[in-house]
Amino acid sequence: ACAGVLALAAWCLTPVPAKADSGFDRAIESTLPRVVKLYGAGVGLSAGYGSGVIVSQDGLVVTVLSLLVDARTIRGTLADGTRLEADLLYRDTSRQLAWLKLRHPIETNMRGEPIASESPPLSLPFFDLAHEAALSAGDWILAAGNAFKVVDGAEPVSIAHGVFGARTRLDATRR
Repeated sequence: ACAGVLALAAWCLTPVPAKADSGFDRAIESTLPRVVKLYGAGVGLSAGYGSGVIVSQDGLVVTVLSLLVDARTIRGTLADGTRLEADLLYRDTSRQLAWLKLRHPIETNMRGEPIASESPPLSLPFFDLAHEAALSAGDWILAAGNAFKVVDGAEPVSIAHGVFGARTRLDATRR
């Protein structure tokens, strides 16, 4: 989970002032609703947990590529406790990222057949990837993630803070 938080930090870097009494509280308040806790059921003998960053109003999510995305079903839980289903859209193996799409659960009858229902379109707070934060060495940053593998309700995600050091392009290979 920690590796996921660190890898995901590149997508949710938020510059904040060093004073905890003003900037941190506001930055955390604006970050929490834009992070979704993820749970994947059906991967081997253990469930997959993670977190993702909401990057569009209609529920597009970017997360770390992990066994979670190979699950039969992926569930996302928003900051307010709302549970949604998530579909895998794309795997980016070179960057180790996955794109998911949140949607309302499909309702079924007693026989497991889908029931036609009109769910309202999603309208979620999101991080705008077109707006790149102007970070300089020494700026305070926050990273949000599901370090404790809890996806049952409105529990907040974990927040880690640090100092932005530098930005560089990495060309790494696994093993």
